[in-house]
Amino acid sequence: MKFAPAKYELIHVTRSRTKFNLEASANFEGTKKQPTTEVRVLGVWLDTKLRWTAHTRKAIQKGTTQIGALNRISAST
Repeated sequence: MKFAPAKYELIHVTRSRTKFNLEASANFEGTKKQPTTEVRVLGVWLDTKLRWTAHTRKAIQKGTTQIGALNRISAST
């Protein structure tokens, strides 16, 4: 089995931001990954505190885009 280290993402999940080093990086087969604040896992956006703010923000953005598209389609001419 072969993995693609370039596709890996690193996120530190904790609610205690002072106890742990949240800037720690990881090396995967020579590819150094820096931690991110948001990551998408199986279609769900996770943030570092697992508060669902990232998923909510992305859902609002997607909904706003879809409403705009529907308004343009259904606008009177």
